[in-house]
Amino acid sequence: MNPEEIKSLLNIIPEDTRNAVMKPSASNVGIALNGLFLQKFGKYVQNGIIKQVEIDAFKKSITNKFNNMDLQNYDPSKLGQAYKTLENSAERLDEELLREMFSNLLAGTLNKQVNENISPKFKTILADMSIKEAILLKKLYTSPLFPAFPLFNVFTQNIDKKIEKKTFSNLIGISNSIHINEPLTIDELIRDGIVSVDTSNTLADKNSIIIYSSISEKIGFETYNSKNQSESISIRKGALTFTSFGQSFARTVLAED
Repeated sequence: MNPEEIKSLLNIIPEDTRNAVMKPSASNVGIALNGLFLQKFGKYVQNGIIKQVEIDAFKKSITNKFNNMDLQNYDPSKLGQAYKTLENSAERLDEELLREMFSNLLAGTLNKQVNENISPKFKTILADMSIKEAILLKKLYTSPLFPAFPLFNVFTQNIDKKIEKKTFSNLIGISNSIHINEPLTIDELIRDGIVSVDTSNTLADKNSIIIYSSISEKIGFETYNSKNQSESISIRKGALTFTSFGQSFARTVLAED
């Protein structure tokens, strides 16, 4: 953000907030947050769009993150990007997980140790993210297999007519006995550039090889018992991998305090 843009932003917020955001101290960061939240969310509370308790929880989470930050790393030059992140968060504060993810993004944006890896696109992706996508993202990110997972697509073929159809799309193996069947949510992660799917190659590490075998057997058994025995089953293996962009996004919005 250039100096003129920062000046324009500072002109619309209260004087005590304006002074506080430019002076890194624990008390000043608190003043800044109060001023920014009042300026940004006051009208939403008045109109009943956001509950005050949700804003308070959001502000408390951010304040805690700043309290844990070395204030030498506080970067007021990213104030404009942080303010835009607040704008994007306005309609997502009713979901605790998304609220926490926005809190992490806001704190990271103003932390010079990590903000060079934060894309301006992060806030837009988060603003449009469904709660199902957020839950799945967290489940995959916290898995020991992160950032790559065995992938399965299941096809059935009528033996007589030789007509093939896809029965299950983009199943994800996360352990020897557990797989995730959320193809629409996986599509959301792909659309956002967080993960990519490779249906031509498989993962070669020991854990993945074991999962390919055990989950294929499990899926084959379940599919066989739910289908007419005149149909054959084909399981095609691949890989779901977090992109570099997706890894940076996940590490930012799911950072631990």
